[in-house]
Amino acid sequence: RGHPLHAARPGCDAGEALVPFRVHDVEAVAPSAVEHFLYCAAHGGKHGWTRLAWLVDLDRLSANFAERDWDRVVELARRRRLTRLLALGCALAGVLLAT
Repeated sequence: RGHPLHAARPGCDAGEALVPFRVHDVEAVAPSAVEHFLYCAAHGGKHGWTRLAWLVDLDRLSANFAERDWDRVVELARRRRLTRLLALGCALAGVLLAT
């Protein structure tokens, strides 16, 4: 088994992971806000929060989260064994940005 972050690729879980969109008549997909939030928390933690922009992303992405979004974040973090990195990211965003 590889590092848990390897499983954090956008879209590796069915459901809300990817959001389709069009750009100049080209179909594309992007990570959902929930997927992006978890990615920023995991990636920031992995790299020791050397880029504080990841914390700003956590703040902006979570600004409109509903309870079901938080449930999904926690569910994905548990499944991917990223709960410690998620907790650290949320704690840092809370202290530094009052997220």
